[in-house]
Amino acid sequence: MKLFISCLVWLLLVSCHNKEANPTDAIINGETGRHVDSILTPYVQELRNITDNSAGLAIGITKGEEIIYARTFGFADIDKGQNVTFNTRFHLASVSKPFSAIAVAKLVQENKLNLDDLLIDHIPEFEMTGKGYASITIRHILTHTSGIPRNIKTDDWIDPSYGIHALDENIEIVKKLRLDFEPGTKFNYSNSAFDILGIVISRASGMPFHTYLEEAIFKPAGMLHTSMKKPIDSLPLDWANAHSYGLETQTLSPYPYNE
Repeated sequence: MKLFISCLVWLLLVSCHNKEANPTDAIINGETGRHVDSILTPYVQELRNITDNSAGLAIGITKGEEIIYARTFGFADIDKGQNVTFNTRFHLASVSKPFSAIAVAKLVQENKLNLDDLLIDHIPEFEMTGKGYASITIRHILTHTSGIPRNIKTDDWIDPSYGIHALDENIEIVKKLRLDFEPGTKFNYSNSAFDILGIVISRASGMPFHTYLEEAIFKPAGMLHTSMKKPIDSLPLDWANAHSYGLETQTLSPYPYNE
């Protein structure tokens, strides 16, 4: 498996009643890799022991095109004692946003949109209560300066949406809301704005959002096991389960995958 992100840690937090699993997969290359392994691996293991943290963790470090260090720790599914491997898929949450930005950059290269295009040029039916929404640009969304509220559907985490119309639900919900501020005047991190950006990517590319990312970004990069689409009914066997870590560690249900 090729790792593409220089030092990205995928972490799902964990169970206080299970012991830490031994590292199941490892790649250690060269003097630098061995040096990193001698410091980082015992540090991670000790930290996880102190906090009774045994859920899935994967760490990958690259230098140029070479993987110098990669290890997996813990369980993809604590209840089943299923260890994490290099084939385990993790829910990356907002790490998906840079890939949406890459998709926009790709569409700019293809002359299918421009950063200063108005949002309503690509989604004519987009509207909000009050004024100002008509001046939102693609650039505003990418820089979190659109004024679109952070989360327009507040129950996404307990009532996720799936299927080909999941993103379109945002267009209906946002009609009832006002901008938090005039576009371009302030910064406010907005998950919902990026959901709406997914619609722009879909329409500009002529493909469903997840299909365009797979065809234009993931496959050319060799990321053959990465996807923006989740099966509705259950998690595949190679997907890490979710765990919450607080006063009591437990499996997090429902798992907050939301298309």
